[in-house]
Amino acid sequence: MDPCSGVRVMEDFRREILSDGLFHLVTLALLLTGAFMLRGWFRGTRSFRGPEFLLGALALGWGLLNVAESLLHDHRLRIHHLSPGPNQLAWDLTLLAFGAGLALLGPWIPGWKTPFRKGPE
Repeated sequence: MDPCSGVRVMEDFRREILSDGLFHLVTLALLLTGAFMLRGWFRGTRSFRGPEFLLGALALGWGLLNVAESLLHDHRLRIHHLSPGPNQLAWDLTLLAFGAGLALLGPWIPGWKTPFRKGPE
């Protein structure tokens, strides 16, 4: 932020983008570490359903996170947009649709047992 004019300068935006990217990289690393730890703990037990179940759970969780983030940040609070500008609504709705698609796809990945579909026994 330029102290004289109060205008945000490009360096601020670069810093924000870098910190956001690093945050997501660390979050992904922690997620994958936790997923492999869970897989190791449940392997060989009746609860272990295979890597397909883990993939489906990740898709479901990621999709629900995108839906919640899109509805809260983009539509309700209007504090964040995927791409601000004349087409921001289209970008925001695309993120919402992507999240909903992932959330719906997750349970349909083989390995899940749902009321609609029997998974492997």
